[in-house]
Amino acid sequence: MTYINPDEMFIRRIQQHLLLHSVAGWPRRGKTLIDINCGDGRFLKNLWQMGFDVSATESVRTLRVAAANSLGDRAEIAAAQDSDLPYENNYFDWAVLHIRSNDVKRLNQAISEAIRVAELGLAVTFWNSTAPAFIFNKNKTTQSQSLSWYAVWSTLRNLHEGTLTTHSTLLAAFAPLRHILPRLYFQSWQTRLPLGAWTIIRLDLSPRHTVTPLFIRTNRRKIDQNLEPILECQWPDSKKRSA
Repeated sequence: MTYINPDEMFIRRIQQHLLLHSVAGWPRRGKTLIDINCGDGRFLKNLWQMGFDVSATESVRTLRVAAANSLGDRAEIAAAQDSDLPYENNYFDWAVLHIRSNDVKRLNQAISEAIRVAELGLAVTFWNSTAPAFIFNKNKTTQSQSLSWYAVWSTLRNLHEGTLTTHSTLLAAFAPLRHILPRLYFQSWQTRLPLGAWTIIRLDLSPRHTVTPLFIRTNRRKIDQNLEPILECQWPDSKKRSA
C-alpha cells in the first residue's frame, strides 16, 4: 500500500468534498457515470456510495491496478486515453473528467470526447493556475496539469450549449507555516468563484433545439377576405366524366 502523508490526505479530502458537492444535484438512481482519468481511484468509492453506477478509464497501468484494488468489482476500469474513449455516443448519463495536461489542444479533445459519451452532464476538475493559492502549491504534478479557469470555461462554452457553474476550494489564508503545514494555510471553504487552487466546472447539457421555421416573404397584396378553406376533395360526377 502506498504511503500518503497527512497533508496530502488533507488536500484529497477537500477535493473529494468539493466533487461530491458539485455533482450532488445530479439524479443518481439508475444513472451511469464515467470517471475519466480516474488515477488511483480516489473518487470512485465516494461516487459509487452516492448511488451512481460507476465506470472509469485510466491510461496508466499502475494507477488502474490501484483503482481496481480500492473499489474491487464495483466498477469497470478500462484502459483508454481521454481523447479516445471506447464508448458509443451518449453511452453514459454523466461524466467526470480530470484534466491531466495543460495543453489547450488536448483539453479540447478530452472535453469533446467527454461530452460525446455523456448525455446529461459533465464535471471537469483541474488545478486552477490563475488562483492566488496555486502559486504556493506548485509542484511537478500540479504544474503539468494546471490550466486557467477561463481556458476551461471558454472551451466548454464553445463546444456545447448548456448551463455552466463553477465550484472551487483550497483558498489561501495568511499563515507563516504555509510551506511546512499546508493544513494551516489552505482553507476548505467552497466558493462559486474561480478563486480556489482546485476548481470544478460543471456543464449541465441542454437538449438540442429543433429547427425554427422561417417566415415566407409574400407580396404586399390585400388578402381576399372571402376565401374559404377547402374541406375535402371530390371526384366529378359520372356524367361529367363520361362527357
